Amino acid sequence: TDEGILDNAIQEYNYLLVEGYAIICPVYYSTYNRKKTINTWWANESEEYKNTIIHIGKDYKRSIDFIFSREEFDSKNLSYIGYSWGSIMSNIMLAIDNRVQFAFICAGGLQVQRSKQEIDPAIFTRRITIPVMSITGKNDGIFDYENSQIPMQKLLGTPIEDQEIIVLDNVGHLIPKDIMIENHLKWLKKYIK
Repeated sequence: TDEGILDNAIQEYNYLLVEGYAIICPVYYSTYNRKKTINTWWANESEEYKNTIIHIGKDYKRSIDFIFSREEFDSKNLSYIGYSWGSIMSNIMLAIDNRVQFAFICAGGLQVQRSKQEIDPAIFTRRITIPVMSITGKNDGIFDYENSQIPMQKLLGTPIEDQEIIVLDNVGHLIPKDIMIENHLKWLKKYIK
């Protein structure tokens, strides 16, 4: 249900609420309780996958439109957080709208599976120029360090001085919560205007 999604977001990101930040958790096309259009989130060359990612991009932009329409939000400090799927989606989402000012991503990388060129994350990642902090586990069994994480960092268009990459030895796909919270808050405070 929609309430469950909200409850999970509040529980997961309560540390942001405690600090006075607002959180927006969009329910994108083909996710949560919305009608599913694909059976896997692994990239592929099907029209269905391409169209789903395009729909998600439109939802992402509409979510930002909503944030900018509300006076109670500090839109000039809009940031993005992505974990796992949210992290790999950042390769496209952060490139298609310039209103997000900085990003914090965990347990992600570049999908190595081929997709249609219109949604190829390798093309989009080069267009990302905002500050990005990334925390990854060197032993991640989903997004391999050598083949997924490093290529993403190399393609990122962000100037080196605005990138921070934390690679945790002996850590897999689950980033320890205390490390995530500490670094996320530090990153926000560094770039909040």
